[in-house]
Amino acid sequence: MSRSESTVETEIKIRVTDAVAAARRLSEAGLVPRTPRLFEVNQVFDRSTGEIRARGELLRIRRVADQVIVTYKGKADTRVHKSREELEV
Repeated sequence: MSRSESTVETEIKIRVTDAVAAARRLSEAGLVPRTPRLFEVNQVFDRSTGEIRARGELLRIRRVADQVIVTYKGKADTRVHKSREELEV
């Protein structure tokens, strides 16, 4: 594994009931897709006791095409938006 990067991730999720309409509105705003649509496989790991999730943390392996990314997400601060440390290798 050649790189590791630690950042604070802030997630803001917007519920969309019509993906086609949402894509059309983005297009009307002058936005275009910048990457191809890819299938990804996510596998979350924990101890048999569930202690990682119980602490509000996450350990995941994500596979996209020929790339594999191991991600650790720390406990979230949810005061305004969900923000938490994220480390990817």
